[in-house]
Amino acid sequence: MIMRFSHITRCLSLSFFLLLIAGGPSTQPAKLQDITVRDLANVEHHLPDPAAKATVLLFVGIECPVSNGYVPEINRLVKAYRERGIAFYAIYSGTDVTAEAAVRHQKAFELSPAGVADVDCSIANAVGATMTLEAAVVLADGSLIYLGRLDDQYASLGKKRFAAITHDLQNVLDDVLAGKVIEPRVTRAVGCAIVKLEAKKP
Repeated sequence: MIMRFSHITRCLSLSFFLLLIAGGPSTQPAKLQDITVRDLANVEHHLPDPAAKATVLLFVGIECPVSNGYVPEINRLVKAYRERGIAFYAIYSGTDVTAEAAVRHQKAFELSPAGVADVDCSIANAVGATMTLEAAVVLADGSLIYLGRLDDQYASLGKKRFAAITHDLQNVLDDVLAGKVIEPRVTRAVGCAIVKLEAKKP
């Protein structure tokens, strides 16, 4: 789906995120500072979760077919990894999102992670997320170690494999649990753009 609205743009370009993590000598790896949020049930959380080995932010879209099609895989990952110390949050980013619509979506699709409405894109901007579905993995110290797709089932929009070959997010989580030193990784997510209003000129 291509949306044509002159006042809408992506939250933050992926190229800028790549610059953050792969820049010159003075550039430090991107970090997510402690953010306090309330989920769709009005429960307070800290991002990243200080008690978790890693926090996974899953940027989901209410009307995005790619994002909605991944709900079973999201729920599988949550079931497999949450009890092993990985925290998961479903982040509903974009000015085209309302908390009420996010509540309805989470209930209708039985999405298991705690849902957070990110209407101003502050969380998406903080990690450089631009798409749904896209995953960001953050360590307890705020280090962003992964941004991108869950797996390679989608080669591009409309081009889907019968089954994924490479499970990128799962591989990162396994490395975290194995105590490996992880260099920041980026993969290209396929889906729908997260959108926000452009700042008005004075």
